[in-house]
Amino acid sequence: MLFGFPIQDILKQIQDFIKTNPSEIIVIEMRELLSASVTAQKKQELTQIILDFFGSALYPVTNALPAIGEMQAAGTTVIVAVQDGDINSSSDLIWPTSGKIRDTFANTVDVQEMSEYNQERLAEFNSNGNQFLFNKLSWILTPNTDYLKDSLLRGSIFNLAKEDANPGLIGFAANNDGVQLGNILIIDYVEQSPIFDVLGLSSSSSEPFVPDSSPASTLPLCMALSLGILSCILAPW
Repeated sequence: MLFGFPIQDILKQIQDFIKTNPSEIIVIEMRELLSASVTAQKKQELTQIILDFFGSALYPVTNALPAIGEMQAAGTTVIVAVQDGDINSSSDLIWPTSGKIRDTFANTVDVQEMSEYNQERLAEFNSNGNQFLFNKLSWILTPNTDYLKDSLLRGSIFNLAKEDANPGLIGFAANNDGVQLGNILIIDYVEQSPIFDVLGLSSSSSEPFVPDSSPASTLPLCMALSLGILSCILAPW
């Protein structure tokens, strides 16, 4: 392994979180197992790793949107979805992504463009023709070529989130008061976001999030991007 963490290390962190917070609902999504090294045996190993880590906590595949209270009462608070037909057919505890989870991604470095894109997605989520069980709203800015050139030494994914994307979430949520922001809201560096204010939970928190002290958060953008990409591609299970 050159970069990245073995999947067991990542799932162990999630497992530990579940033990401490058993009522929290966890959705784990694994997409695009495209490497030539992902053989049938590797797929079987991945399936078994998922089952070993989460076992009785896994919510079985269904065609209806699970109710949070039902999941909590049964102790089945974990949904694992994998984009692979072989794995999906091997267990009714591992969800497919196709037809179940709608991914959206603005793919822009501009907050206004991201906001307009997500406004269109909200309209689609709430339309009668929407057949997906889970709709993901991505509130994440993506560096483009111009940003890389202009911010090579001072820019970072962390700064994009903290200074640009996350502050804009308050206004977007206010403009959509009473509208559900999808089933899954994705935010970079959530501890640097106003998510408690957006959810109306600020008064329920006894203390603020602790800012991420990860070295990658302060690396120059080119290095942080490289590490992130390599982590996704090269980390084996």
